Amino acid sequence: MSSICRRPLPEPDNSLEVFVRFTSSGKQQAVEDNRPTQVDFELTTRCAAGCRFCYASSEASEETFMPKERILPLLDELVEIGIQRIHWLGGDPLLHPHWEEVISFAGEIGLRSNLFTAGLISRKQAQTLMQLYRQGRLHLVGFHLDTLDPEVHAQVYLDPRTQAQKIASYDRLLEAGFPPGRIRPCMTLTRPVVQTHRDLFDWFVARGAWHILINLFKPHGFGKDNAQWEPSLSEVKEVCESRAQALENDQWLRMGPTDFGKCFCRTLLYISADGRLGPCPLMPELAVGNVFEEPIWKLVGRHRDHLLFHFPIEGKCASCKNCDVCFGCRGNALRYGVNLQGADPKCWMNPGARETYCR
Repeated sequence: MSSICRRPLPEPDNSLEVFVRFTSSGKQQAVEDNRPTQVDFELTTRCAAGCRFCYASSEASEETFMPKERILPLLDELVEIGIQRIHWLGGDPLLHPHWEEVISFAGEIGLRSNLFTAGLISRKQAQTLMQLYRQGRLHLVGFHLDTLDPEVHAQVYLDPRTQAQKIASYDRLLEAGFPPGRIRPCMTLTRPVVQTHRDLFDWFVARGAWHILINLFKPHGFGKDNAQWEPSLSEVKEVCESRAQALENDQWLRMGPTDFGKCFCRTLLYISADGRLGPCPLMPELAVGNVFEEPIWKLVGRHRDHLLFHFPIEGKCASCKNCDVCFGCRGNALRYGVNLQGADPKCWMNPGARETYCR
């Protein structure tokens, strides 16, 4: 097979450039065409982070690793239906025994790979990630860190020691030469971390981050047992505005409490480690079938509108001034409301939103 590996895009110069790329005309055209262009691909459910709010490790099942022999043919299928980008998820994809080989193969067939980790990276893994980046086979590393405060970290994680390990891992990536703008910090916004978010944002920006993903806590999975960690509407607004200030870019506020928005979620498919195909990793119950049992193109052809959230949106999200880039978080609508198509109940721009739903 001849290599058609794509070289890395130039590193963004600022946070605004990241937003412009995220909501580009090409992505908006894919939304208009009702066409998937990217996949959240769960390699394994195994993870060592021990998040007490996790959705992925919360099911009553054994740890799952998708076999390499199944992954590689699926990637060929995805290219055939026009997929351009793969977001490797877990669990922690670095715990899959063949993660390096899988990413290399994806690059060889022309897919862009973004790897989202739990933030526990060895020195050897950091060097391997950098090598894959140099080869044009890896384009971004997502890195999960919620707080710099040890006491807060100990509250929301099972193992307090992982905080120091995460901080050391971030520095290992930078020491290996990974471009700062290609590291995507990710935080899960729970109520305990609200009080420490400013220090965390400043820490990321000081290390060259151009964007910080905020994943809003949802009362699902392990989160059901800690529903008191739901951040209030005012706290969500405060943290999002604080991030805009830290990044010197208020454009992300146009997507309210979700960093993904219309251009992402309406072009995305999700494949779980056991082969289920659905629209979003945060809503596994919406799966339409299994890619081990039926070709992806058939499943997408039969369930396209469901998979790409191609349906009318109700309430404020249908008429918001930011409808060009946002349609509210469907996960928020399902987990905090009662209607997948309803207005985002955690968005401060929604006049019908309440301060809290679980407390």
